[in-house]
Amino acid sequence: MTNEQSIIIGMDKPNATEVKVAVFNTLDEKLKEAVIAANTIRYPLDISSLARGIYFLKLTTSDNVQIVKIIK
Repeated sequence: MTNEQSIIIGMDKPNATEVKVAVFNTLDEKLKEAVIAANTIRYPLDISSLARGIYFLKLTTSDNVQIVKIIK
């Protein structure tokens, strides 16, 4: 059984910029957001308040946007 209380976001940021993180549900409603400081390698994101389901994690830097699907 996996730990569904948090997810660890690991980053390789050669440009050392901050990362904006947002969690959305399947209705495109923003449920959580955080800003990860520059030069952070691992960031635990608490998802314990989220019900089981499908979510999308949006990671935004000054020059890139990445969306990752999360199944809890």
